[in-house]
Amino acid sequence: MKKNTVNLIFLLLSFTMFSQNSPQWHAVYQYKRILSEKAKQRRDSSIAKQPEMADMLRKIYKRFDNREYKMDFNRTTSIFKEKQKLGKPGESFGGNRPQRELYKNISTQTYTEMRPLMQEVYLIKDSLPKYNWHITNESKQIGKYMVVKAEADYQKEDKDIHLIAWFTPEIPVQNGPSKFGGLPGLILELNNNNEEVYLLKELVINPKSRTEIIEPDKGKVVDEKTYKEEMKKMREKMQKMYKSRRGNKNSGSSHRITIVR
Repeated sequence: MKKNTVNLIFLLLSFTMFSQNSPQWHAVYQYKRILSEKAKQRRDSSIAKQPEMADMLRKIYKRFDNREYKMDFNRTTSIFKEKQKLGKPGESFGGNRPQRELYKNISTQTYTEMRPLMQEVYLIKDSLPKYNWHITNESKQIGKYMVVKAEADYQKEDKDIHLIAWFTPEIPVQNGPSKFGGLPGLILELNNNNEEVYLLKELVINPKSRTEIIEPDKGKVVDEKTYKEEMKKMREKMQKMYKSRRGNKNSGSSHRITIVR
C-alpha cells in the first residue's frame, strides 16, 4: 500500500474516532526567532552605539528571541498568549501593561487579538489567514505523536513566505500556534520561512486546572489593516520626536531609544 494512501486512511480514522464531546487541551510551545547574518550585524551595531544600555538590550533581545507560549483550546476555540516567567528582583520588561492575547474561533474562521501599543489597548477583529496547504507523504514522530508534513506558500508585504508545518491527525483540531491552522490536525511544529520556529513542548488533555476560553472584549476595535496603519503612524511620530530631540542637543551625551515590537 502506498504511503500517501496509508496517511489518508489514518486521517479518516482519526476523525471518525474523535468524540463529539470534545475535551479541552493545554499546550505549551517553544518559540525561537532566527536572525539572518545581516540582521544580527544590525542588532550588534545598534547595541554597540548604546553602551550604557547594552546589558539591558541584550536581555530584552534574548527574551524576545526565545519565548514560551501557552494555548488552551477545544475543538472550536482557543486562547494563545505568552507564558510569563518570573524575573529577577527589579527586572521588569512589561510593567503593568495588559498581556497580548489571541482568541481564535475555528468555526467562524475569525480571531480577536488584544494588543497593547504604547498607552492604547487595541482589540483587533479580523478573519484568520487562509493557507493553501499541500500535505506531503512525509511523517515523523514528535514525542508520542505521529505527525505529517504540510507546506504552504504565501505573500506578506510583497515578500514570498514558505511555511512548513508538522501536524498530528491524532488530535484532529484545525489549530496551531499563533494564527496558524487549517490542517486536519493540531500543528505541533511550524517553521515560518526559516525566520521563526514553534515547537510543542507540552500537551495535556483535560488539565485539572482549566483556563476559561473567553474572547477579549476590552480595547479599541479595529481590523488588522487599520491597526498596522496606526502602528506605522505612531512609529513615524516617535522617530520624528527623537530626531528633534537629538537635533536640539548640540552638546553633552544623547540616548537613542530602540523600540522592540
